Amino acid sequence: MISYGSKSAHHAMIFLHGNSQNATNARYLLKKTISDQTLEEYSLIIFFPNHAWYKYRNTKSHDYIQSSLHVCRHKLHTLMTNLSKQYKICIGGYSQGATVAIDAAMTFKQTVPVVSISGFMLNKESVKPGEIYGSRQDLQLKYIHGENDTVITYDQAIKSFQHHRTSGIVLKGYDHWGFWKDTHFKRFFFQFLEESCIVDGVRI
Repeated sequence: MISYGSKSAHHAMIFLHGNSQNATNARYLLKKTISDQTLEEYSLIIFFPNHAWYKYRNTKSHDYIQSSLHVCRHKLHTLMTNLSKQYKICIGGYSQGATVAIDAAMTFKQTVPVVSISGFMLNKESVKPGEIYGSRQDLQLKYIHGENDTVITYDQAIKSFQHHRTSGIVLKGYDHWGFWKDTHFKRFFFQFLEESCIVDGVRI
């Protein structure tokens, strides 16, 4: 696992790469969005696990092997538990990494802020075999999605979120990628960090 930021920070974000990425590539892209100075301002370090995520039976329909997702979930829950002993944590991801981040947050015993970038929720209404997620009124999912996404369509993402507390933005003119320097993307991402770095109304 690689990182970006100081390990003496108060907060940690776990960021999960996409299906065709690795941790190094994900860090390279996210550096276009968030600077060293901003990390210092938020007292934040970002960790990039370098795992392969769940396996697909059919990538076009997003049909996946459920047992492989549950292995990812267990690994992430262990990481989240360990990091939460030192940091106030949040989690996010891009594409397939976003679906894994959502799954980990929805099934974790504690409330962990989560942001999905070009992702969706792996529930039974959206994909096979599909997960059954309980109502998490303590958890609000943040999402960022391109309006012209052809890999995971905006409609597919919104349908998967419909029974859960969400807020997000649609990036006009964007497909599945390419928005890391976009002003609207950066503003919403920083808003997510602002909310994740607040404890009892005070940034720590």
